[in-house]
Amino acid sequence: MAACPLTVSPTDFSAVTSIRMGLVLLTLVSSVGCAGRLSAVRQASHLSLSGHLSYRHYEARHRDGDGAWSGGGLPLAVELDAEGNAWVLGEFHTQLQHVRASDSAPATTHTWIPHHPDARPFADRHGGPTQKSTLGESVVVDGEGRVWLSQGGGNLAREGTNHSRVLSYDPSSGIFRAYNLPGNRNEAMGLFWDGRRGLTWVAESGMHATRAEPSTDAADDDRRAGTLLVFDPETVPHDNDFLWDRPLDELLCSEPTPEPVGCFARYTLPDGALAPAHLVSDASGSIWFTLFWGGAIGRLEPDTGEVTIYPLAPGIGTSPAARIVGSGPWEIDISPDGAYVVWTEYFDSTIARFPLARAIDPACHALRDGRNPCVEELRVPGGDLESQSVHSIAFDGFGNLWFTQFSFPVTPEVLNSIGFVTADWSRIELLDPREVRPDGNGSYAGIAIDPETGDIWVAEFLPPGVGRLTPVDRGVDPATW
Repeated sequence: MAACPLTVSPTDFSAVTSIRMGLVLLTLVSSVGCAGRLSAVRQASHLSLSGHLSYRHYEARHRDGDGAWSGGGLPLAVELDAEGNAWVLGEFHTQLQHVRASDSAPATTHTWIPHHPDARPFADRHGGPTQKSTLGESVVVDGEGRVWLSQGGGNLAREGTNHSRVLSYDPSSGIFRAYNLPGNRNEAMGLFWDGRRGLTWVAESGMHATRAEPSTDAADDDRRAGTLLVFDPETVPHDNDFLWDRPLDELLCSEPTPEPVGCFARYTLPDGALAPAHLVSDASGSIWFTLFWGGAIGRLEPDTGEVTIYPLAPGIGTSPAARIVGSGPWEIDISPDGAYVVWTEYFDSTIARFPLARAIDPACHALRDGRNPCVEELRVPGGDLESQSVHSIAFDGFGNLWFTQFSFPVTPEVLNSIGFVTADWSRIELLDPREVRPDGNGSYAGIAIDPETGDIWVAEFLPPGVGRLTPVDRGVDPATW
């Protein structure tokens, strides 16, 4: 079945600089029509929560006293620690949020993220300096219980100062460590804790980044390929009180290496590999990543630096953003059996998978008749291709892949929910939106599932909060509801 072509004009690119990458979309009406490329998906009826899940909401404080977006921001990413506590990072944040699994309080708790009082390392939506990070795309917990979070600064900054930081937080001691990344306009997105190597990986998505001395000069019009950065948190310098008054290029390793000692190693992706968003490692140690603007996924071999790009079919989304960005590969994970890499195609309301056994198959490195023959895709039933997206994913203990639906603004005409792909990849099921929220008017971003209790935690972007869905009987596979 034919797919929509992706065409980009200079005026399109100027407009897209105001689009919140992957999250807040233009709300203009698009006249583009397109036949869907996924015809084998059974449209599921909405599942009732009655008798299966109970829902609880934790309110998120997301504004300063003057009413400005700040504090914990609008919840984007959520991760669970070993005790089942939820850690939440938001858009427009200056604080880290969390909810204790045993807490009866109806709201999230906030912890201030440290910084030099005079430092303004990030760009706001007008390009001015700020301590508030618009990008708050990733929060992860490592094997020692440390919470890692990314501060990517402003989004799609084309000029001026817009730095990035990665921070770790030890809940037992209350100690933060700020790792200030070399370069400017890096726009750090996804994080991955590499427990096998004891390293932190960062997807740097900035398309107008300076990889050498930071500059306030306008960037070139050419969009630059992204980079993957990796560091050893035990040997690389950290500084919570850095003023950002000097470049940090001396902290870069002389060459990319999976064994960085006291330096940040940066792997540059091939031309056209635009905006790496999220990343994960397979059992062999290869790093897989999505290319939000590149219409592809990729694989890095850290030992050799070899990068393989796996192109995806042109997008089918009909929003103005989709016309420019394409399908928007976003969140990524590895299936519990280690057989597949799975990801979301944000603008296409689609979830896809690729068999790791075919990673070196040349047939998977190019499109054939407009499709990648190695990629299997499922489109979310009833997804509105103009205004609705699939945001994040997480596996439950039965192998079902849960996902969230996102839209901005939230309107009664488009009801978002959460759902799952069954473990056998045969169908998609959606929960009834009005049972996830009583009014049905929610927009959902990050998702995490407790392997012990089966609780499903959701970052509720709008209205801002955190949702917790608890199974009535955790021994029952949701696919049998």
